Amino acid sequence: MSSAEALHPGAQSRSHTADPLPAPIGPDGKSRWLLMLAVDDYQDGDDGYCQGIRDQVAELQAWWSEPGLGERCFAALQPPFTSTAAVATVSAGILTDTTADDVLVVCVTGHGLPTAASGHYLCMPGGDDANPIRDHVDTASIVRSVLASRAEHAVVIVNSCFGTSVADAVRAAVKELPRARRDLRTLAVVTLGDFQDRPRTRELTQLLRHTRERLVASEITTPHLSVQEFVTEMAQAAAKHGLVEPMTAHPLAPAIVECLALPNPGYRATTTDVVAPHLREVAATSTTLDYWVDRASGRAHESDPGWYFSGRRQLTAAIATVLAREPGREHDTGSLIVTGAVGSGKSALLARAVTLSDATFLADPRYAAAVAAIRRDQPETIPPPGCIDLALHVRHQEPVSVLMSIARAAGVPAAQIAEIATLTGDQLTQRAARLRERLFAHGRGRRITIVLDGIDEATDPWRIVSDVVIPLARHTGPDGRTHIRFLLGVRSAGERAAGDLVELLEAALPDRQTLRVDEGAADDIADYLLAMLDDELAPPHGSVAREWAGVVAGRLTPSFLDARFLAMRLRDLAADAPGGHVALPPITDPSFERLLARGTAALLAQDLRDFAGDRATDTLAVLRAAAFGLGRGVPRHEVWPLLAEAVADAPITDADELIASVLGGRFSGFLAQDVEDDRRVYRPVHEGLADALKGWIEDE
Repeated sequence: MSSAEALHPGAQSRSHTADPLPAPIGPDGKSRWLLMLAVDDYQDGDDGYCQGIRDQVAELQAWWSEPGLGERCFAALQPPFTSTAAVATVSAGILTDTTADDVLVVCVTGHGLPTAASGHYLCMPGGDDANPIRDHVDTASIVRSVLASRAEHAVVIVNSCFGTSVADAVRAAVKELPRARRDLRTLAVVTLGDFQDRPRTRELTQLLRHTRERLVASEITTPHLSVQEFVTEMAQAAAKHGLVEPMTAHPLAPAIVECLALPNPGYRATTTDVVAPHLREVAATSTTLDYWVDRASGRAHESDPGWYFSGRRQLTAAIATVLAREPGREHDTGSLIVTGAVGSGKSALLARAVTLSDATFLADPRYAAAVAAIRRDQPETIPPPGCIDLALHVRHQEPVSVLMSIARAAGVPAAQIAEIATLTGDQLTQRAARLRERLFAHGRGRRITIVLDGIDEATDPWRIVSDVVIPLARHTGPDGRTHIRFLLGVRSAGERAAGDLVELLEAALPDRQTLRVDEGAADDIADYLLAMLDDELAPPHGSVAREWAGVVAGRLTPSFLDARFLAMRLRDLAADAPGGHVALPPITDPSFERLLARGTAALLAQDLRDFAGDRATDTLAVLRAAAFGLGRGVPRHEVWPLLAEAVADAPITDADELIASVLGGRFSGFLAQDVEDDRRVYRPVHEGLADALKGWIEDE
């Protein structure tokens, strides 16, 4: 449809009196149309019905025509719809003038009349129910015009008494469509109620409003919904609020395929990614980087890049040096095992290396000053651009999923990647061995580097090592040297038997090097504490703060995690202090000494007492529920509240509101965000914190 006139010469935008809208063509080349086909006045003096229709129109526009949708916004049209001739004109316009570049949402509203022969008629004002063929409109004819049109993304909503009586006619019409249109999973017909239901005038209005609210809370991360997601969320909203249940007349088995006719009202076009997709699981996010760029962060001068970029120089240089070595060069080493105690900064060091190796990040103007400062002051800590081919965090992953990710990065065809999902045991090991040749060819003779962080956090760490890492790392090229190198993040001895993992890796990997990050960490932790607190320390702080940080770091070492939580706590306390300055606790205070000695769990317990008030127990249940989530985390909507109540073994009043408060307040610093199955999910910010929450003792 090139304009509103193409639909119908009298078609109007938003009302019967406004001028027609030009076609709103988005960046994707699509024109989006919301057609509100409503009999808005039966001339029977029912003012409540007329107001109900106006409310429905407003709610439809709030979903599909909200300016905040940007390129996903629909032009709203409400053409005259009060006679059989007017309806026939609309249907003909949809059928003949719609193109593949049109995206349609058609909402049909009015009194309905079920019949044995046709299924359902939409009643016209002044019509005789005894002669529906003459005076009313076959509802299925409107639906058929949409289904048979050229639009590939279209949704029809029928809101009428006995609306599902139209379903049989719709399904019969579908059988007459070309196979290509029958198979489209982006065409849908949704009706309200079953053949006996008579939805109230405001039923659809309330249902759409409650569904929108659910979708905002569900945090689905895709810009558009699938038909299945749309219908499922509507059905759950109807059940919760006692409304008539929606039914799907077509397709009978909705698929999870994004439909351009269903903009997701909960979608937020924000991203924290600063590197290319194949590195994102391990790299730093903009949230982390911007924190250090925006704060003074202990900088000696304006061009100082801040602690995140300049701290732990000896270790960052060691990692960059390994990454710079190529096969056959002097001092060549193979894989690098980065190990240390829980919270000692393994993941942060790997994240820095991955981030600074990425050309996308290095070219980002937001971080140009920081990158320039590192190149000037610490060039030996920057890895060669593009030296890392894939970075994965294997928390709660199976060996098969890790191998599939590696195969995908190597350009293995999708069909062969799907086959990997069916492999087990020796089959998986053999496939990993065959994948070595593919990786070598993909690298065109250069060394392939793969980062795997959190190996000890995998579902089966031993299988990750034996079935994936070892078969790949033992590959040698024609020159007899290893051409597949790993950077591996794994906890050190005494932590979850991870020490045995380190020993296995050291024994099995050729030319490997081990980097301990938890030895001699006290000075680095002191620097980190001062950088975290620098903006809140009362001037002049100088040697006093340095001495305090040195003593505290000695008590906390090697845990940067505990140093972080302590700094968060002191900064939040400073918000209520005179001048907003941090009050450094006396290092001889027995209670402070006990807090430092007991570590992560004690710091969190004290925060709950100081900041959660009478919701401390419930807040703890919310945090513990996130720790017990599988995969990448726990989704906020539906699942998290139920899991929190299960952990608490008691009902939680206003659980959804409490979770929103946690995410928007002081305790959000204990949580990390991720995406799984197109849903935003949450988990503890560190596996050490997750362990503390899972093993929580009530008197912490």
